[in-house]
Amino acid sequence: MLLQNGADVNVVGGYYHSPLQAAAFARLTEVVRMLLASGADPTLTGGGYGGALSAASMRGRSDIVAMLKDVGAY
Repeated sequence: MLLQNGADVNVVGGYYHSPLQAAAFARLTEVVRMLLASGADPTLTGGGYGGALSAASMRGRSDIVAMLKDVGAY
C-alpha cells in the first residue's frame, strides 16, 4: 500500500539505513523483490549492516544475495 501511494523506496535513515536493507536482514524475499521492482537502489550503503547485500549474507539468505547481485548490488 505504501508503494502504491508513492513511498520513497530509497529513503535513508535509522539502523537499517534503507527499506531494502531492512527487508534483506529480515529475510523477506517477496518484500525485497517488490522494493527492487519499485526502484530500490541495491547499491545504497550505510546502516548497521553496510548494505542490503551484507545484511542478506549475514543472515544466510543465498536467494536474496543472488537476487541483489543480479541487479548490481556489491
